[in-house]
Amino acid sequence: MPYKIYASLKQDMNEGWVWVTNPTINNRCIVRISNRDTNKTVYCEAMSIDHNYREAYKNGWTETINPGESVITMNQWYRNKLGIDSTGSYASLMVSPETHLLARFRSCIDHPQVVVRLATWLGLVSVVLGIIGVAK
Repeated sequence: MPYKIYASLKQDMNEGWVWVTNPTINNRCIVRISNRDTNKTVYCEAMSIDHNYREAYKNGWTETINPGESVITMNQWYRNKLGIDSTGSYASLMVSPETHLLARFRSCIDHPQVVVRLATWLGLVSVVLGIIGVAK
């Protein structure tokens, strides 16, 4: 489905979520976003665009998100990872909810903040070392 790409609001630029108009997405669920044009994928948390978000967006930017329009707002981190060069353009994205543990792990690995990525990797290393320690 082609989504119109908008920049995230200033307060969302370092957050690990995107805002999307998609009736199958529940607030704060983990989603897999695949760009069919570049074959790149990211996992992140998703928030549903509603009337309140459209109003906040209109007050923060010059663009207006119209109801019924397929829109996704994301920060530059996720746009770069998906190979999206500019905002205001359309991209052929597939946004699907994911509930398995690997998707949650991937959302932390794909997070824009280095502290989240580092903590995730350290947690994984700790679990592996713990398993090795118990096995001996």
